[in-house]
Amino acid sequence: MTQKLIIFDIDGTLTKPSIAHGYAFIELFKRKFHKKLDLETLKSYNGFTDVQIIKDLLAKFNIQDYNLDELKALLADLFKAEFLEHNDIEIYKGVKELLLGLGEHKLALATGNLEEIAKAKLQKIGIWNYFCCGGFSNYSILREELISIAMDKANFSDKDLVFYVGDTPRDIEAAHINGIKAIAVKNTYGMLHLDKA
Repeated sequence: MTQKLIIFDIDGTLTKPSIAHGYAFIELFKRKFHKKLDLETLKSYNGFTDVQIIKDLLAKFNIQDYNLDELKALLADLFKAEFLEHNDIEIYKGVKELLLGLGEHKLALATGNLEEIAKAKLQKIGIWNYFCCGGFSNYSILREELISIAMDKANFSDKDLVFYVGDTPRDIEAAHINGIKAIAVKNTYGMLHLDKA
């Protein structure tokens, strides 16, 4: 069997959407800048990377004095320490069986999560060790670049043998930009929205 590289998104693809991540953003902007956010506002950022969200919110609040590395570190700390143990991170039914069944192939991640957040989520549900490497929001704010980073880290250059599994139109578009095949799961968006991607 020819080995393939299968790259996965996390939220909405491997795990069910969780309010824990949103609460971390809310607490971040409350603590650092005394700004109020709500979960409804954060829903509009579905498919964005963590760093994209931080930068966009900073611009919306007209905040110019900040240290981005400090904000990324605090977001990860807030998620891990205050929210991960108090909010369920749930794996979709059949995901573990799927990953086991793909054991002959190389598996990687390309996610808008910061690496520390991605690791905390997947360790909690017991699947972090299935993946050899990944592209995370620490490295780029653009999802298409995260896929490219994951391919480089996996040392996999044959695009005909690379697949990206995601749940949003942004995921599908990012796969197409990289010239690889996209596999859409309709956990978050209806198939009509994914077909248009």
